[in-house]
Amino acid sequence: MEHYTGGAKRVAALTQKQAFLVLTYLRGLANKRNVLLWALGITTGLRISDLLNLRVSDFLTPESEVAKAITVKESKTGKGRTIR
Repeated sequence: MEHYTGGAKRVAALTQKQAFLVLTYLRGLANKRNVLLWALGITTGLRISDLLNLRVSDFLTPESEVAKAITVKESKTGKGRTIR
């Protein structure tokens, strides 16, 4: 057994198949919010803290139509990121 010395450990990223399996599982739970958060996270690569800050109004134009793109300010880097 390896001795833990503290600090962050590297972990492998999910494969595309694993990510799809999680999405399928979440769809089976019928929780649209979690399905949307997972799908946004795996397609955009945004951190969960950035995703949880999003509101429905962020995705709407002033005319209450779905926006073609939104800009998210990433909490870690402070940079704006446009998602189409």
